[in-house]
Amino acid sequence: MANLQHGDHICLMYDSADQQRATIVPFIREGLERGECCIFVADEHTTDEISALLEKSGIDVRRFSDSGALKVTTKYAAYLLTGSFAPDFMLDFLGQSIEDAAKKGFSGIRGTRR
Repeated sequence: MANLQHGDHICLMYDSADQQRATIVPFIREGLERGECCIFVADEHTTDEISALLEKSGIDVRRFSDSGALKVTTKYAAYLLTGSFAPDFMLDFLGQSIEDAAKKGFSGIRGTRR
């Protein structure tokens, strides 16, 4: 992951919750260290559970959230506002997130869900 360049896309694959954590946490940490805005969509977990996972892994969630570098949000805010998957809404959410990150001076943006 350290070799990722802006514009690269990756699909994070895993067979278990442990593998998922072992993949997602370094992905987010690397983005924060690079000065990128990181969006973590709580899909099957609550935002509190995601924040606790990141904190337990040594990421200062409050500091990065307060600076706007880390956004832990819900699947409803990201793509289920209407109650079902809405691709246009999700694309608007992503577009606005990219625009906001650029305006705030972040070097890039990355996202994941769990």
